Amino acid sequence: MSKRIKIVAQIIDVETDTILEESPLFNKVAERPKDLDQLGFTHQEQITILQHSQAQILALQEELINSHALLCPNCGKKTRKRGKFTCDFHAILTDHKIQLQRTICACGWTSKISIDGTYGSALHPDLVALQSMTGAQMSFQKAESCLERLCCSKRPINNHSRLQKTVMQTGGLLESIKRRSTWPSNGAANNESFASELTLVIDGAHLSSNTPKNRSFEAMTATVYNPKNVVKKDKNHHKIHTKTVVASAKSDHQCAIKSLIKQACLKQGLTKETTLTVLTDGAKNCWSTVVELQSACKKIITILDWFHIGKKFKNTEHLISSHYQEDFKKAKWCLWHGDIDKALLKLKMIQLAGDTNEKMKGLIRYIKNNRSHLVNYQQREKNGEVFTSQLAESTVNNLVNERQKHDKRMQWSRGGADAMLQIRSSIQSNDWLNDWALVKKDMYKQAI
Repeated sequence: MSKRIKIVAQIIDVETDTILEESPLFNKVAERPKDLDQLGFTHQEQITILQHSQAQILALQEELINSHALLCPNCGKKTRKRGKFTCDFHAILTDHKIQLQRTICACGWTSKISIDGTYGSALHPDLVALQSMTGAQMSFQKAESCLERLCCSKRPINNHSRLQKTVMQTGGLLESIKRRSTWPSNGAANNESFASELTLVIDGAHLSSNTPKNRSFEAMTATVYNPKNVVKKDKNHHKIHTKTVVASAKSDHQCAIKSLIKQACLKQGLTKETTLTVLTDGAKNCWSTVVELQSACKKIITILDWFHIGKKFKNTEHLISSHYQEDFKKAKWCLWHGDIDKALLKLKMIQLAGDTNEKMKGLIRYIKNNRSHLVNYQQREKNGEVFTSQLAESTVNNLVNERQKHDKRMQWSRGGADAMLQIRSSIQSNDWLNDWALVKKDMYKQAI
């Protein structure tokens, strides 16, 4: 005896539990599977079942929507019908058509004639969230192909132009939410309402511009974390358990990045009793972003990041002749121990001896320009205090380079890059679910 499974949709009267209507959704004969492909429903069959099921519930909801606006929400009088209009609705895996009844009132009120007009978008929030995340994690063309495989069909709503539009919309709303004083606070890792210490790492990355005037522009990133949230992975590696990452590519005299950094610090528990340690690569625009934080905390300690100092020395080392290699290493050793004058003296001695080049001049200038931010790094390491951004250094690579620089041909507008960074920084902070809930609240509206 062969058997088959029949999936049926029933419309039932809620009060009497009587079946009013019944329609089959899917039929499949149960056969012994010869290979794993035949076990259960295929991907396409699952999409088909969902498509039919969705159509059934939408038909019922269509009736409820059309019978709702019988009275005018403005004056309370009875409205008149004025034609039906077919509109699109896009679910996470399927597309549908819905008919909406237009109603009008003598007072001038007219009902909305599309799902877009009624709720603010014809795309289900789950689809927008999926498009935003996928578009932020890979190129729009690759994201389009990925969603095509997921849905088992080529859907125009998932084309790369639509994905770009979605990322722009989501990223724009996300940035405005992050700059609000009401952006939810994480507090300290141990559930305290404030943090006695915070570490802020600021860095930048250059992106290729798609405008003829500029070859590139800078995107700034910042990572804020409580030192208590640094956990040991193994003998030689540590990990930041909880952090808040923000970024901006806007050309607005640093208004956006300053605001985002401040809100990120507050989110991590910044108060007027907090000591804030700031590490940067030494660029002037990095130092200037934290000036406004001075009134919001107890003290700011600015440190030229040892990771970037080490990179500067490494980039110059191969140009120094073997005769002065030992002096060059001693200069770095002096800097590590906070003896700035001695370090500069040794570097100048190498320069005056004729072993000079533009990189050596640049190294000396780099140390002089950031003199006020140099510390005794050896002592800070001994005391267990932060002195390098190495823990947070992967931020720029994960946040910017992986999506926006891995392809040399990739070019960006500031607006597009900024929107992308808002979504990626939210994901990096492990805040996407909470942030998306806030974006959804701003993106959609309640039906009247």
